Amino acid sequence: MQPRKAGIVSLLACFAKNGEKLVFKIWTFFDCYMFILINYCILESLSERNSVVVE
Repeated sequence: MQPRKAGIVSLLACFAKNGEKLVFKIWTFFDCYMFILINYCILESLSERNSVVVE
């Protein structure tokens, strides 16, 4: 293996080790945000239907 390739491979390995944590944190945040957003939309649609039924 060439010295340059070894440096790139070790750099990628380091990023994979530390980058996974970062990607996981971002994904967890995004997943949680989408879950809240979907629940909000469902509750909004249900509350609109209930208010129409009550009227």
